[in-house]
Amino acid sequence: MDDAREKVESWRRHYNGERPHSALGYLGSRGVRCKLKPESTGRMTEMTMKIQINYGDIEHSDAISEHVTQAVEAALALVVDRVTRVEVHLRDDKKNRRGPDDHRCVMEARLAGEQPLAVEARTGDIYDAVKQCADKLKRAVTRKLERSS
Repeated sequence: MDDAREKVESWRRHYNGERPHSALGYLGSRGVRCKLKPESTGRMTEMTMKIQINYGDIEHSDAISEHVTQAVEAALALVVDRVTRVEVHLRDDKKNRRGPDDHRCVMEARLAGEQPLAVEARTGDIYDAVKQCADKLKRAVTRKLERSS
């Protein structure tokens, strides 16, 4: 009986957390982050912001995924209800050669009812590129929302 419980639990975790779902743009639910936002009635409503990471020629790792997700969520925490999707593109432009700007991060934010915004950062370290790009995205989104209100 314990073996059956383990198998069912393993399947449930895979089905609900890792398997791509069409309703989520064929991302697993781990690729979609949910936020709770208070309504004027005092109830909490769920807001979703998809974060899609495209690795290009950067080697995929859980550490990079987590860093990107945390950087985007921190940068857009105050405007998460207006952002529907963020696409992150990571590249190593010079492949085997090292230089001051060989890693590139491009982030494109899609705002509800607005045109998408894109920002880019280039540095010698992919983690720095992600952080700089997230900071630029925060400024660009904030500026866009201030102008449209």
